Amino acid sequence: MAGHSHDDISIPDSEDLYRRIARDWLVPNEVLGGCRLSSAAFKDRNKEISVHLSSLINPEDTMAKGGVNIIGLVAVTAGEARGLDQAVVRDPQPDDAAHALICGTQSRSIVRRLTNMAKWIRYPDDEVWTNIATAPR
Repeated sequence: MAGHSHDDISIPDSEDLYRRIARDWLVPNEVLGGCRLSSAAFKDRNKEISVHLSSLINPEDTMAKGGVNIIGLVAVTAGEARGLDQAVVRDPQPDDAAHALICGTQSRSIVRRLTNMAKWIRYPDDEVWTNIATAPR
């Protein structure tokens, strides 16, 4: 975990952690129709999920930092991540003071639970939903 294993207690449990959503992380919902968020949105091979601290950046600026492939924004709270034995740490970058990480073992169960806890902050536009939901399977 590249030295990011210690939880930063200065980040309150109530802090929303914004996660930008790429188009590839929406998949057709086989059961209910439409689309759903894939658990890939909360999986990282380095066990460091990139997020942004909502107290330091607004949703629009968070999405803008992600470029053209970003189609939506979700959030989990720091407390929800910690409840799954994940550490929440600040990871400011030269051009991004709000950057942080969710660090820890990302078992299939933890990744699914984070995905299920995620609440939409900015939905993808209707065209994206329709294209994914109606794509040939």
